[in-house]
Amino acid sequence: MISHFFPHHNGNSSKFNQKAQEGWNLLQNQTESAFHHCLKWQSLWEKSQTIGYQINEKWPQIVWIGIGGSSLGTQIIKDLYDVDNRLFILDNPDPRLWEHCINWVQDWRNVHIVVASKSGSTLETLVLFHQILSFLSEKHISIQKNQVTVISDKKPSDLLHLASHNGWTHLEIPEKVGGRYSIFSPIGLLPFSLFKVNLNLVKEGIQQALDDQKRICELVTLSLESIACHHQLIHFFCYSSSLRYYGLWMQQLWAESLGKKGSYAPFPVALVGANDQHSVLQYLVDGAASSWSHIIYVRSPSNRSYPVIGQTPFPSLNWAHQLTLNQVLPLEAHATYQSLIQNNRSSTLWEVEDLGPQSVSHLLMTSMLWVATLGLALQINPFDQPGVELGKKIIKTLVKV
Repeated sequence: MISHFFPHHNGNSSKFNQKAQEGWNLLQNQTESAFHHCLKWQSLWEKSQTIGYQINEKWPQIVWIGIGGSSLGTQIIKDLYDVDNRLFILDNPDPRLWEHCINWVQDWRNVHIVVASKSGSTLETLVLFHQILSFLSEKHISIQKNQVTVISDKKPSDLLHLASHNGWTHLEIPEKVGGRYSIFSPIGLLPFSLFKVNLNLVKEGIQQALDDQKRICELVTLSLESIACHHQLIHFFCYSSSLRYYGLWMQQLWAESLGKKGSYAPFPVALVGANDQHSVLQYLVDGAASSWSHIIYVRSPSNRSYPVIGQTPFPSLNWAHQLTLNQVLPLEAHATYQSLIQNNRSSTLWEVEDLGPQSVSHLLMTSMLWVATLGLALQINPFDQPGVELGKKIIKTLVKV
């Protein structure tokens, strides 16, 4: 769970409280298939868990094909729980990435293939799946009936038709759940099950977020203030390498949901501490662009115990002689937060209790509730992405026959 929340912002936020409450109320009136009703999708939870366990029993390696909302959430779960490196994610039609996949696979006869596309027609996903099908055909390797799982909505598509024709397993994404809000559909539930994560803990984290209206509205209030302050950027600064893809997932969630005409929401940037602390903190503290830094750190990033630094051959480390490795990043997050507020830069600091499924699920659902509520408070549609659709149409005109 998100156990502490330390907001620091410029300006007066009280006048935005009502708008935040209005946004929350509008979200509660969304239909049953909306993302925040995911705990009611009992059959999807059960089917995802069953399929995940079946894949575990038979297939030592898994190749996941998807992009954007069909891969970023999966990447979060993989980084956290794939300790045996059983899953390879093909999320970009990059020949080099394809070559890495070929080298990673030990035997294609022992690989389960997951194809994830909300619409069933995503260009990059279909190109990569076609590449696999062609490669296997050239190698005279036949795909077994239970070797492919397709995740999409139930609307007719080429991908769904192919799955039906071949008898492949199909896991459904509910109709009114967009790709970037789909992590608690089979897009995330299947990976959780593949890595034997306790789904009851996932449900507990989700419920805690759903019950935390006060925190969601506070985040929305701060966001409305940020917009009123004309902040140009919001940084999702994750002090954990394991949350690298959370930052990128949040970047997509924020950009596609709030980057609409009339919203003026700041542009999202994903950062990783302490790595990016050494590359961009100078700009965050003294640079010209007005921004809001949203810092996330993990109080207990590992259940292992580490020895204290103690006596060291490095005199410059003498001040840290009582620290352990798992204390360094939380301290750096607090130092970054303090340096920003001392320079009158807007910032918030989240403390996530640990990287267990309950805390992670709480973080993910809180993030989706925050963004969706903010969009509705701004009187925009946080669930469409017309700018993305235009690019999909243009690419077809650029191909010369």
